[in-house]
Amino acid sequence: MHRPPPAGDEPEDAGPSRPGPEPGAELLGGSASEAESVAGLRRFLMRGVTEQGVAWAAAVVAAGFLLSRLLGLLRSVVIADAFGTEAELAAYWIAFRIPDLVFQLLAGATLSAAFIPVFARVRLRESADAAWALASGVLNLISLATLAVALLAFAGAPWLVPLLAPGLGEGSGREAELTSLAVELTRIMLISPIFFGISGMLTGVLNARQHFVAPAFAPLLY
Repeated sequence: MHRPPPAGDEPEDAGPSRPGPEPGAELLGGSASEAESVAGLRRFLMRGVTEQGVAWAAAVVAAGFLLSRLLGLLRSVVIADAFGTEAELAAYWIAFRIPDLVFQLLAGATLSAAFIPVFARVRLRESADAAWALASGVLNLISLATLAVALLAFAGAPWLVPLLAPGLGEGSGREAELTSLAVELTRIMLISPIFFGISGMLTGVLNARQHFVAPAFAPLLY
């Protein structure tokens, strides 16, 4: 005969289950209590966005990327046609390495992608003024850091160029001349990482505010 369980053994009613944290909460604070803030951030980022708007933004970015790559290919063809395999062209490509390395280390493409959610979060939780203050502070920091490293690279170019391109012009009897040319070109192009860092920050701000045309087509000028 089945006996009912004692009264004290009856399971307690756990009550309605509580929803888990909003996906992505751990990225913006790490606790379930911030789920509402995460949802608000998502609504802020997607405000006024329709399927047509998303498709348009994706098409603009894709078109800008494709045109940029096509113009880059055309640029390479024009340079190759003008200089062929001359040693001066090798000096130019060597000189391009150090400024590009400075930019990638301090203000690469990941900076813009990382800045967008932070800028949007501050604007949502605090105020637009706080978000702009954050953007200004990060922009100043990146600019000063890039300038400092560029100045160091400017001073150290005579040692960095041979380190990155040992044997430049070897066998042509123009090793010293080509190395000197590469150093001079490196110093000229070291101003570019500063502008690239600024443009990367502005790209992040524009994307966070759902402006995609200018960031997508700006690389065409480069």
